[in-house]
Amino acid sequence: MARTPFLSDKLDLLFQRVLSRRELIWLRMMLEDCGFDPSDHNADSHDLRREMTSFIKMQWWDGRGAPYDSWADPEQWKKHRDRGQSLRTFWNEIGTYLDQRLLDVMSFDWIAETGRQPSWLLKQLSQPFSFTDELSDQRPKSAILYRNNVAGLSEKETLIARLDYQSSSSERKLLTVDRLREDWNRKLIGEQPFTWYTKDSHQERQKCECAWLWYSNRIETQRRRGRQPSKLHTLEDVLTHIDNAGYSLEEALYHLEQIKKKFKAQQVAAKRKGKKQTNLSLSDDARKKLDALSKKEKMTRTELIELLIENAHEHGVLG
Repeated sequence: MARTPFLSDKLDLLFQRVLSRRELIWLRMMLEDCGFDPSDHNADSHDLRREMTSFIKMQWWDGRGAPYDSWADPEQWKKHRDRGQSLRTFWNEIGTYLDQRLLDVMSFDWIAETGRQPSWLLKQLSQPFSFTDELSDQRPKSAILYRNNVAGLSEKETLIARLDYQSSSSERKLLTVDRLREDWNRKLIGEQPFTWYTKDSHQERQKCECAWLWYSNRIETQRRRGRQPSKLHTLEDVLTHIDNAGYSLEEALYHLEQIKKKFKAQQVAAKRKGKKQTNLSLSDDARKKLDALSKKEKMTRTELIELLIENAHEHGVLG
């Protein structure tokens, strides 16, 4: 005979089953849209579970349940409430709904628990018109998804919870997940040029610091979107900053080319240390062109001349 799983507290006892963390998150969202206002905003604390138990007893056991029509037909909900349906039957009804609408956890295996990837995916899912073809959702905006005061949920869990709580069919949700995966893979392909940062592992930090200086100067001088970026030490830091600032791939690739030039100029300047000064006599036309190039590339005349000499040395004067 199969053993009955250990029921850890009164919330499990109400439904005569051990609630998984994912089910608990969904149940909390449903209760919040029924008026539940927890004092504890941790994902699955004992205090939260106790408050949920008290709310369920108050709302359904005494027949005063709040109207809620997001997961089932309103008339069916009213019928269940008015005739004092047992919590076990109530949970079975919800369980059937969840079985039909929740995707298998393996559908999310390709998503990291935290970091840049799930953060970017969450932003994509939050775009007003990004996934209207896949998701048709009229649900209230549950606090667990739209307030930033829920502790204990990883970015991946938040993404899954947001999809779980959509009223769309599992087929539409799976289509959304597939599209997110395609978009992420396409993004990774487009970001191949950024491997320049890690081409020489010994220079990654230097290149990223150069990027930080370039972006900081850009924001200060052009009043671009976003605040000054935090220090950038790795390629992941640089790409995360690009994501957070909302730059397009085309913009980011342009930035990369400018950062490469700046980094090259820094290398030239470093090599110049300890060398003697050299004076050059230039025609007025050549000097004007040098000044124009210096302004355009945001480099000093000395940095620009040395960069041009280095390029000519590597590729030839006419290269």
